[in-house]
Amino acid sequence: MMLPAFSGYLQLVANRKQASCPIHGDGATVYSTDPRPKFAVVVLLFTRGDMIATAAEENMLVGEVARGGKDMALPGQKFINGISNFVFGTNMPPDYVAHTVRNTPEIQARIKAGSFTLMRVAFDSTDSDAMIESKIGACNACGTAMLAILTRSSSSFNQHLVQYLGSRCNLYEFTNESDLNGWDVNTYIDKWNAEIPNLRRINPTAAFIGPALGVVAHFDSYLKPFLQACKSSGVIPDAVSFHSYPCTNTPDASECAPRAVNIGKNDVVACRNIVQAVFERSIPIGVTEWNIDANNPPKSYTQDASFNYTWTKNALKAMIESGCEIACQFDAASGAGYGLLDLVSTTSPYPVQVQYQPMVDAIKSYLNGGGTSSL
Repeated sequence: MMLPAFSGYLQLVANRKQASCPIHGDGATVYSTDPRPKFAVVVLLFTRGDMIATAAEENMLVGEVARGGKDMALPGQKFINGISNFVFGTNMPPDYVAHTVRNTPEIQARIKAGSFTLMRVAFDSTDSDAMIESKIGACNACGTAMLAILTRSSSSFNQHLVQYLGSRCNLYEFTNESDLNGWDVNTYIDKWNAEIPNLRRINPTAAFIGPALGVVAHFDSYLKPFLQACKSSGVIPDAVSFHSYPCTNTPDASECAPRAVNIGKNDVVACRNIVQAVFERSIPIGVTEWNIDANNPPKSYTQDASFNYTWTKNALKAMIESGCEIACQFDAASGAGYGLLDLVSTTSPYPVQVQYQPMVDAIKSYLNGGGTSSL
């Protein structure tokens, strides 16, 4: 249904909290105690009703009203000591070995004990409902919120997943590294514009994130045209995401060490500058995969405890200082990188590995050890 354009004000009333939400260039006020209210009374006050909104304006307005205003927090997001709780996330990729974070209680207990906050979870279009249940159950056991990765292969599965998970998941990322896996930017734009409005109708309180770039070298060729197309269509992402492994193919530790800060100081800042240039406002930035080296296996120096501790501490510090709002270390425990990227070993008795302790110490330092296991 098309919405009437107006030059007056829109008031979204749902309890008390106020945030700015300009619409069509005019002022508006959003009131809510919940950043993504599940219901609201909408009052349109307009001085002329003879104009009809464009499709882009309608998409933008519907998306922003449904989620409580365009500059408000992501679902489940909290700011603790001024820092987004979702900076301390990790990943649940497909199972590469038999015992993983998805299916092993001892590993899940390690993640929960570390107070990790967010689990980015891979799905496949062949996943049964039982498999979906095992993944949301694993997140619950780990004490984390879920960030679900939507598939490239099936829009019908994506719709089923969002419908099936309901309120149990309110964070979705539209595909994984499509820039490296067969979709050019125009294909990604077309798929985004086709699927995201439908998924938002299924779960109006959810946030939808993209484009999950595989490499930051594609900022200009992929991210920027994607965002420009979103501005034109009005199907705006709730957060913008990319992946970063700054020391991939870096031969030695001395060359790699200073690159720890690049994720925050270079990549997040560059991403934010593009977002600001396109939209003239901020949108949350997420580094939904990060680690030292993307090689399989990673370079041997990444397994040195002293080196990894300092590198991880510096990387997290730079991401936090840059204002990054989502950051998911790769990975929790799946056998990735021949097991060398895992926070917890996938071999009994499932000891923690080299990157676990710097992550946990950072959580304690920045969040006072509180974590967000109640999410």
